[in-house]
Amino acid sequence: ALAAAVCLLSCSRTPARAMERLALLPFDNVTGDASLDWVRNAGPAILADEFVGSARVIAFRAVSTADAILGGATRMLHCTFSKRGNGREPGGSESESPLRFEYSFEDVESHKMVESGVTDGAVLFAANTLARKLDPDAKPFSTARPDAVTAWGHGEFERATASDPDFGAAWSEWVQQLARSGKPELAIATAERALARASLRTPYHKARLQYESAVLRKDAPAQIAALTALSEMAPRDPTSWLSLAAAEQAQ
Repeated sequence: ALAAAVCLLSCSRTPARAMERLALLPFDNVTGDASLDWVRNAGPAILADEFVGSARVIAFRAVSTADAILGGATRMLHCTFSKRGNGREPGGSESESPLRFEYSFEDVESHKMVESGVTDGAVLFAANTLARKLDPDAKPFSTARPDAVTAWGHGEFERATASDPDFGAAWSEWVQQLARSGKPELAIATAERALARASLRTPYHKARLQYESAVLRKDAPAQIAALTALSEMAPRDPTSWLSLAAAEQAQ
């Protein structure tokens, strides 16, 4: 009977994996305050950035659980956020609002919540806490300035980079925004401004900017060089390898 009980207990546990493929779902805003809707997508975006190159987690953003399953997720992150107090903390920006994040990690195979908890603070602090739940070696986000995070979360990339000129993620998304808006020359010039900064954070975002600039300039060898660097920085993530293979085949 004891042996059977031990077997039942061990069989009910979710086995540890050497590598988790984590789907980052949008954070649910239950504050009733539409001005905080930007946190919905900013939270998963910060997490995805912090897991780049992780030896334990391949993270990707998913718009729904169905999207997560199609993406081959082994775990899904569910997170809701509410107001912890009344309004902002004294002197605080939106990103410093007293928020409470309730999270749970769902194992896709067993459909069980394998871990859940609560963390209080700004979105950047909450994302840092969640990243280190799965990988203590997760890298910090490319800015620590709350005002820069708020501007970036609102898609105000020029304001974000003015607040923190070394904010690589904001520069990269600004270049992409300009390219989508049909302003390739301005996008190239913006990428060059960012790449001219020796202190630009991080090496990953520098390589991203080099790739985006190379695409806009139609410089195939530079595209391959940047994709090679990106692949080496995140060797377990197939996305950059597939892009690199496509670029080399096109050559």
